[in-house]
Amino acid sequence: MPLHRILVAIDGSEPADRALALASELARSAGGATLILVSAISDPVTFAPTPVAGLEMVLEAEQQGAERNLAERAERLRGGRLEVEMLVRVGPAPDVLVEAAEARRADLVVAGSTGKGALQRAFLGSVTTRLLHVLRRPLLVVP
Repeated sequence: MPLHRILVAIDGSEPADRALALASELARSAGGATLILVSAISDPVTFAPTPVAGLEMVLEAEQQGAERNLAERAERLRGGRLEVEMLVRVGPAPDVLVEAAEARRADLVVAGSTGKGALQRAFLGSVTTRLLHVLRRPLLVVP
């Protein structure tokens, strides 16, 4: 299966960084596949039982932080002569990743597994587990 577009889930964690490193090597090996870096932001308004002043500002700050995070990674990758696209969306991470993978016609989705505690490492992270159930694209899970 040729790889032209590789979508990578980015959340700032070490497993996500390892996933990005592997995805960039795959992109190079595939002759320059495009990397699509995707970050999902939770909407704090969704979790507030009643309207709370300032939550929109929190969401905006989260989006800007995620965009800076992706831009830094993209700059390094582009310096290595890889083509990179960035996408920040608000919503549950599995939904955002599935929608992005379908919309961008990703040939492969790469995601890190959870890397928190010993017990959690024994199982895949909840986002990755959800992707396994709903994603209709090949998924590579990086420990």
